[in-house]
Amino acid sequence: MKSAEGLQIGRKYLNRLHIGRKGEALGFLGPNGAGKTTTIRHLMGFLKPKSGKCTIHGLDCWNESEKVQARLMHDPDILILDELTSGFDPLMQSRFVSLIAEEKEHGKTVLMSSHVFEEVERTCDRIGIIRKGRMIAVDSAAALHERHTRSYTVTLENGAVAKAFAADFGGICNGENVTVTAKQSLEEIFMNYYGGEQND
Repeated sequence: MKSAEGLQIGRKYLNRLHIGRKGEALGFLGPNGAGKTTTIRHLMGFLKPKSGKCTIHGLDCWNESEKVQARLMHDPDILILDELTSGFDPLMQSRFVSLIAEEKEHGKTVLMSSHVFEEVERTCDRIGIIRKGRMIAVDSAAALHERHTRSYTVTLENGAVAKAFAADFGGICNGENVTVTAKQSLEEIFMNYYGGEQND
């Protein structure tokens, strides 16, 4: 198990983060200043927590940092990636997605922070959103989309127009009324949690 618990990040506290299981990738989302890179530096044993602790395979990331760092070198079973694809062109991003899929097939655990929402959806089994040092959402992309679904009911002038509208937009027709369901993108879901704030 790879985790950070009760970890103080500056004036903020990460309540709990369990990175994942074998063959699983966790996407770590948050704006600049939310604590993503600082959390990763704690996990790597580069920073000493003011409180709380991080562990990888039962090893304390600070007190046993040499052992932790040794576990993360050469051909590690855990990959910790901090905005690795910044500046990649579309071809390199596509190759990166394929590489992550291959590593997961080999049983690797991946923690990946990124600002590229599409990339996170394509590579990660679960997505964690951090705000004010707290994990406010950790779930699969499918579950996040399911929870952030909006339904709209439109009343048309007659049944024939309603049927045509329902066919065009995948809606459910009930007489002159059509109910259309729309799932939000990952970026829209992220902004719902942040309410437009940039550094939080």
